Order: sequence, then C-alpha cells, then structure tokens
Amino acid sequence: MEKQTLYINGISSVLWGAASKCLFIAVHGDSSHKEDDVIRIFAGKAVGKGYQVLSFDLPEHGDRKAENRLCKVQNCIEDLNAIMQYARAQAKEISLFGCSMGAYFAMMAYRDEPILQTLFLSPVVDMLRIIQNMMTWFEVSEERLQKEREIATPVKTFYWDYYQYVKEHPVEWDKPTKLLYGIKDTLCEPDYVKNFAEQTHAAMTVMEDGEHFFHTQEQLACFRGWLCETLEGKTMTLETIRLLLRTWKQSDAENLYKYAKDPRVGPIAGWPVHTSVENSRDIIREVLSAAETYAVTVKGDDTAIGSIGLMIGGISNLGIPENEGEIGYWIAVPYWGQGYIPEATGELMRHGFEDLGLTAIWCGYFDGNEKSKRVGEKCGFQYVRTEKKHWPLIGETKTQHITRMTKEEWMRRNEQ
Repeated sequence: MEKQTLYINGISSVLWGAASKCLFIAVHGDSSHKEDDVIRIFAGKAVGKGYQVLSFDLPEHGDRKAENRLCKVQNCIEDLNAIMQYARAQAKEISLFGCSMGAYFAMMAYRDEPILQTLFLSPVVDMLRIIQNMMTWFEVSEERLQKEREIATPVKTFYWDYYQYVKEHPVEWDKPTKLLYGIKDTLCEPDYVKNFAEQTHAAMTVMEDGEHFFHTQEQLACFRGWLCETLEGKTMTLETIRLLLRTWKQSDAENLYKYAKDPRVGPIAGWPVHTSVENSRDIIREVLSAAETYAVTVKGDDTAIGSIGLMIGGISNLGIPENEGEIGYWIAVPYWGQGYIPEATGELMRHGFEDLGLTAIWCGYFDGNEKSKRVGEKCGFQYVRTEKKHWPLIGETKTQHITRMTKEEWMRRNEQ
C-alpha cells in the first residue's frame, strides 16, 4: 500500500493509498499515534475500497511528544480544522474514522462539516462524565480545579480550561454514523454509548468480549470483520459523450452472466466463461467490486454491457510502481465495433492521470486479440515488450504484448 509522510501546518501526518476524490480522515485514540494497529488496519481496508486515508498525530502523541503543545480539546480542534482544510483541497468527498477520544475531538471539530460517512471505534461520547469520574477517583473537586487551574495526578493532569470547555460544549452530532463498541469497555459505560447511538440514529455493533482498546487478535479480527461489513465503497461515476462508467452492483449478475458466458469474451482477456448467474454474482462480489473497477453502460440504459478498470501499483501483474496503473477492459459481443471501449478507455485514462495522479498507464493484450490491440492503438499506447506467461484462471500459457502511455505523452496527445 502506498504511504506518504508529510507535515500539515507542522502536524506529523500520513497519506495512505493513491490520490482519490474520496478521502477518510482517521483520528487515533489516547496513548496512540497515526500509524497504530487500528489505523493501519483501517487504512488497508479503506484504500482497498478506493479511498485515500489521512491520519495524523494528536498533540503529545507519536512524533509530537516533544512538543510543548498540550492535548487539550481546544488545541485538538484547531489541529483537526487544519487537517480538514488540507483534506478539502485534496478530495471532493470527506468521510471520518475516529477511535476513542479521537472520535470525541472529531465530533467537536466537525459538527458543521459535510461528512459523507462516519465510522467510530470505542468512541468517547461523554467526555464530561469521564473527566468527572476521574476527578472523583483522585478526589479533585470542581472548586479546587477552578482555584488551582491545573492539577497533576499519577494518570492524568486536569486543566480547568479543558474542563470548562467540555462542560460548555456538549456533543452535537447528526452525521451518518456506524460504531463498534466493546461491552467490557470500562471507560465509556454502555448506557451512555447506547443513548448516543439512539439520539444520533447511529448503527451500533457490540462485541461481547470487546474492551475500550481493541488490541487482542480476537478484537482486531472483529474490527476487520466490522469494517468489511460497514465500510461503504466509493460510488464514483465517470461520464463520456455516450457512456456512464459506474460501480458494479449485485443486481447486475443476470446481465453479466448473459454476456460473460459467451466463450468469445473471457478467455481472450484471461478469464474463464461464467457458468451461472451465481458464478457471476460471486465475480461481482470478489473481483468487480475492487477499487477503480467500473461497469460500462450506455446513457439512458443502466444495463452493464462491459467492464473497465485500473489496477494500480502492486495490484497489477506487470510489476509496476505504486504511482502507475494497468488498464483492463472487455465489452459484450453485441456491442463490438461501436467504439465504446476506446471511448471508455479515454475517460479512464483522463481519470487516472488527472484525478488519481498516475504517471503512467499500461495496457496488455494477448497475441491474436486484434480488437484489443486496435483499442490500444486508437488511444495512443506505445509498445514496450512481449512476454510469455501462464494464466492460471484459464490454465494456458499466453503471449502478451505490453504497451504503455506516460502522463507526458497523454498531455501532448490531448494538446493536439
């Protein structure tokens, strides 16, 4: 997975995955950092769904432990606003992942921001109650804290301005939210989290053996499974003069089988004919749901008549770097010879170079596949090499001709 370290207003941050119009801001929890296990797992799942993920260190955490800036809610809100400003410059749609107190800080900072979807793990939904509980444990009264302004304890330091801000600013949250909560969470009591879920209409999933900090193999496995079920894939649509390229849907299965059972389509592209509607449904779920994979449809008719997609970096079988992609496509036999695939390929190349920031796009075709060869020629791909390779899906060794177009070549071609 592509990973880039950077500083945003002096905040140590990480961008996970290739550039995308859809981005998740990920906020870690207490005593953690921007690359902890939970963030890494989340980033891997989100990038696989076509998102880019932006994580960062809160004050007094990760690479910022040596700073003088304290991890107070006021400072965290300021930092989260700087992160949001950067995110808005990178992507059109922003979603949010927050863990523990990171969820609380995010709700404070982003209550007025348009958030596409929100996922919380063990969210702190009532910071005031947590602080008051801890003050009771250490016999710190509100009057004493107001007088002394700052009181250190073996666990936490209490600050009057922090306490006052939390008391005066209760959580207000109305974004589409899903949360995972461990019933053995001793920091955030179940009744308060359930009440939050009811008031905000959040979808709440409970792990019976879950704690506040998900750290065991079982807990992290539950977290991964929850992400697979709840993380919504991005729904980008690309448009040409005649076509709409959209994400595949399970309801496309019957039509996909209708065209993919034809032996003239799959084997020449490296995959076997489909054997049933259920087989096609499995392919949609396991293959065609991948990031940057689109159903080809004609405007005015939502029927999927082909498929086109970009396999970026390590997902490609050509051994290309993370800032390059491989394009693959097919079209149903009744639509051959109408120029749909060159049209779709041109738009996907534009998307790859302009939206995703790719520096080169590759395209391969099997020896004898003249139709695919002509598509590449029409779109300006240049020959690079020929290689023989075994294709396990069809159980054959094929000669593949590999072509490429760089971003510079594409730009010159489009200037003409």
